Amino acid sequence: MSNSKLMIFSCIFMLVLASSAFAADGVYISGNAGAQILNDSDLTSSAVPGVTVEAEYDTGYVLTAALGFNFGNFDAGNVRVEVEGSYRESEIDTLSSSGLSVPASAEVSAFSIMGNVFFDIKTNSALNPYVGGGIGIAMIDVDTFSIVGVAIPGKEDDDVFAYQLGGGIGYAVNDKVTIDLGYRYFATTDPEFGLVTAEYGSHTIIAGLRLHL
Repeated sequence: MSNSKLMIFSCIFMLVLASSAFAADGVYISGNAGAQILNDSDLTSSAVPGVTVEAEYDTGYVLTAALGFNFGNFDAGNVRVEVEGSYRESEIDTLSSSGLSVPASAEVSAFSIMGNVFFDIKTNSALNPYVGGGIGIAMIDVDTFSIVGVAIPGKEDDDVFAYQLGGGIGYAVNDKVTIDLGYRYFATTDPEFGLVTAEYGSHTIIAGLRLHL
């Protein structure tokens, strides 16, 4: 495990332990699942300068879990901060260059740790929209790569800066449970896989629960 990954997992463990020290009224945990649509990605290589290959992806999935703290009521709403871990996976469908497309397959996954800030807009009802975003780090892996059915052995990964923006709506079932439906745009700086530089940006629709402890 790389030093950056070890540091991230250590921070998560310490935050989970520290959550017991927060006032119960402010702490929450959340979990979400949903669909991910990766933007088409331009692939370039220093070995073949001037040539760009475009990767197209099938619809993938995303799973998230977060530990957060709600700072309470303000005149217009609530401010929440959280540490979120997520796993995303999609599969390359085709590779295209100079008008030629060929079928391809590769699992592209991203594990990220994000520090998020959200603002819940007060509506004086059980439905409350929210907006926000976050920054963090993502570990992007490419595995089981094949072109026209021919497998290419090897696995590549890179750790990159990540950010996200989005919003959604929460439905307060009661004081302890909120149902969430949200959208996130999640992107990173360009990951490098050996001699290949790629792009990573995605649109996700997620749904889940927020449990107030």
